[in-house]
Amino acid sequence: MTIERREPYCWVTWLTRLLSGDAVCRWAPWFRTHFQGYVKAPSTFNLVKWKGEHADVVQAVADDLEDHQGWLVQRESQNKFRMQGEHGVLSGQPDLVAAKPGRVRVIDVKTGKPRDSDQWQVEIYLAVLPYTRPEVRAIDEFMGEVYYLKPDDKGRVDLKNATIVPVPADESMIARVWREAQSATDDDEPPKTPSPNECSWCDIQECPARMADEKQDDVVSAEGAF
Repeated sequence: MTIERREPYCWVTWLTRLLSGDAVCRWAPWFRTHFQGYVKAPSTFNLVKWKGEHADVVQAVADDLEDHQGWLVQRESQNKFRMQGEHGVLSGQPDLVAAKPGRVRVIDVKTGKPRDSDQWQVEIYLAVLPYTRPEVRAIDEFMGEVYYLKPDDKGRVDLKNATIVPVPADESMIARVWREAQSATDDDEPPKTPSPNECSWCDIQECPARMADEKQDDVVSAEGAF
């Protein structure tokens, strides 16, 4: 049953596709932020398998950073945060936060194909960390990274196969993060902007504007136009 949250609560991944330009509907993250218990659209995604693979890769990356590179690493739930804004809470959990004297890296691990939204997820963490951990404001090197790596068919993780994408702490990108966080937690409901492609990614089954995932490659005749 859909019920309104006592306070707006936004998980960081609800914003990443908006930030990357892969989504334009601001109503969907606004709805998730303000309501819970809604009926979710069916999904074929194997969450159990993903969680296992993700945990294995996070462990391998963390062990390598600690054992072979000399970083002090905090992992997953150690990094969870709740940031109170003017209208609600922004919450998330970086996979890894690695530290050396004068250096901090915020690392997220992905087992799928690279997406721009992955880098935006790390950019959100870079925006938040100076507030949740004020000590990072004084360090010389503060940056993020996305590790792309998937276990092989036997579940083995070979870090030599990892693709590492650096993510700088960019002021203009961080400003966009705050704008989208404010939009999601604000009291004013944004308009719905449905499209077959975007609705196919959305889990809000009961959205009255939801569109079916129709073919996007149908060709319309331009006879007489050009």
